[in-house]
Amino acid sequence: MRYLMLPRFSPRRYFSEPDPKTGRVTRFDWLVEPHYVKGTFWYRWGPEGWMARLLGGFIPGSSGDKYTPEGFLFEDIGPDAKKGKGKVEMEEWKAKLEKQRTSGCPFSKA
Repeated sequence: MRYLMLPRFSPRRYFSEPDPKTGRVTRFDWLVEPHYVKGTFWYRWGPEGWMARLLGGFIPGSSGDKYTPEGFLFEDIGPDAKKGKGKVEMEEWKAKLEKQRTSGCPFSKA
């Protein structure tokens, strides 16, 4: 592998950048499970989509909202029973820590 494999021209990206409007992140790699993948025409009817259909795999967008095709927020990851809970407490802790902690190196005052 060291001498015979060609180098990658760019690193493989598995997640998109956060959407500027909603802040949600989507995935690009979907062959195992299509969680957080938009059901675009290319994903459904492109070469990978046809291969997944032939092998009995999952297709993005074929199960409705089961796999959350609009993407995810980091604070919503987890069980469905806990989704959307704790945001107020997190914001309170964040504001409290920003008041207590000053920016900069913690060792510069030693």
